[in-house]
Amino acid sequence: MEKARVIFLLKRALAFSIDFLLIGLWIGFLLLIGLSLTGARVGWESLFERPALAHLISFVSVTLPVILYFSLFESGKRKGSLGKWLLHLAVVKFPDSDRKITFQAALLRNFLKFTPWELSHVLIHYGNLETPNNAGSMFTLIGLSLLSLAPFFFLSEILFQKNQRTLYDRLAGVCVVEKGTKCY
Repeated sequence: MEKARVIFLLKRALAFSIDFLLIGLWIGFLLLIGLSLTGARVGWESLFERPALAHLISFVSVTLPVILYFSLFESGKRKGSLGKWLLHLAVVKFPDSDRKITFQAALLRNFLKFTPWELSHVLIHYGNLETPNNAGSMFTLIGLSLLSLAPFFFLSEILFQKNQRTLYDRLAGVCVVEKGTKCY
């Protein structure tokens, strides 16, 4: 395996880690707001008794803002999220690396990238984890286990695909490059 491929993978992983830190700060901020509004009397149990409401709240307050964050920054002037910008990476049109991507392409890319994350939320909210050793809880645990492999699948694509593009990059017609370089 080429050293350059490994370095590129590490740069992308570090960029995502920086962005994930921002996501963690956002979730922490939401928790502080929630705790301050409820006087620290969060009715988690009652919220999870209504999985559709819990799922809607998590989608609108976490998943949607995360997808919009990545989409707006990747289709913007910097061509990348804060993590990509700090590591001199850019999301560009494939194969024309000189063109920035449209918001629609960025939205598609990030919708696809975060689909496993959202499917995990679906399994958490609607899965039956309360009753161990039943078919529902086993299905939920197997589903969560399989979905947790998605990031490793995406990272392995960066290493082993000829042009280092993930499935969501290929479907959106984009590629991630080091600034000043071309898609190949």
